[in-house]
Amino acid sequence: MEIALGHFYFHLREGGELLTDDEGQDLPDLSAARREAEQAARELLAEAIRAGKEEIPEAFVITDEHGREIDIVPLAVNRRRSMTPPMRFGSETYRADRRRDPHAA
Repeated sequence: MEIALGHFYFHLREGGELLTDDEGQDLPDLSAARREAEQAARELLAEAIRAGKEEIPEAFVITDEHGREIDIVPLAVNRRRSMTPPMRFGSETYRADRRRDPHAA
């Protein structure tokens, strides 16, 4: 049985520019391509933090072999998640950027 693969490209959007991925990668489906982009985003952010960089690209733009944009993985979301550890209160988990108002109904 043969598994059909798609060829995906992972471009970086930085400012008004798109830094293109000229090689791409064969992956089973869009879900696998998104996981690949999320992992690459975590690695890129970790390196930026280690290097003390203030500026980072905004997103990975995933395109198919025809150049069609099929998904976007924002790096800012990954950066926020990686830098704000979850807090546990009782049986609920909160993030520092998503605290519930204790006075809200």
